[in-house]
Amino acid sequence: MQYNENDYSDNFKEKLLALIDNKYRDYDKKERRKLFKKDYSSTYNIDEKKFNNTSNEWLTGRNLASLDNLLRICSFFDCDIEYLITKQDVFSKGIANASEETGLAYTTIDELKSLPISEKHIVDAIWGRTIISTNLIKTIKEMLFYSHPLTRNNSYILLDKSLTARDKDYEQLEIKINENQIIDILSQRLSIEMREIIEALSKDKKLSDEILEDYKNKFFTYHRHVLTAEELPKFITDDNGNLIIDIDSQIYRIEEKILDRLERRYKKGKSFDYGINIHNYSDFKKCIQKYRVEKTKEDYLSWLKHIDSETE
Repeated sequence: MQYNENDYSDNFKEKLLALIDNKYRDYDKKERRKLFKKDYSSTYNIDEKKFNNTSNEWLTGRNLASLDNLLRICSFFDCDIEYLITKQDVFSKGIANASEETGLAYTTIDELKSLPISEKHIVDAIWGRTIISTNLIKTIKEMLFYSHPLTRNNSYILLDKSLTARDKDYEQLEIKINENQIIDILSQRLSIEMREIIEALSKDKKLSDEILEDYKNKFFTYHRHVLTAEELPKFITDDNGNLIIDIDSQIYRIEEKILDRLERRYKKGKSFDYGINIHNYSDFKKCIQKYRVEKTKEDYLSWLKHIDSETE
């Protein structure tokens, strides 16, 4: 690509800002320039106050970077020098070509390139094992299908017929399962896939030893993993010691299911007489506000199940 001095002088400021925004995209816009100045001066052992003045001139377009600084900028951002001094519109031709060849987004290739070597090896291990990667994608694809508004409330989970034929209790279990969001149930399938992936990868001694060394050196001497509230199962124990789904979780899930169903009908201009003094999304919201206060949790949950059945 041919160098033109006007391309450099006209576009340097905008292209440098684009590099900063991309590298620090996880941060607030106001923080990005501060982080750039701090990291750049630290990387090249430059006085931060002095570099602050220099970088301000670059970012306001009052001055251009010297050749030495251009090379440093390219190294810091891992970009082509052609991007800064010519009309090249991508940070890296190599990444752009890889994106075009694989069909993956440019940012995805860029993120993969920036991963630590141990994490790259994990990606290699997963995608290098065809069955593992195929099953994982298939499971995620299926879950996304069932989470779509058009299928979420029009799907029913069936248990294996050999189970329901053998034990009548499984019939009740099938009913209980379908009272919950289908995506919550199918997420168990993703958990199974992930467990199988971990089991397969843990047999790769070289990879396992590398991860062990990586964590041992950086994070801890013995393992301690603290579960967040979001990671804990939404279950409680009943009077007989059996685990059951927490009543608040059940209420939330059924409310969301009915609201979503009625809102979709409302947007399509559809209103029905369900025989329960609820005709649309707005009626149901008013009932929620009223009955949450007037009814006990148990009675409210029973009412919700009735409304769910009538508006199906």
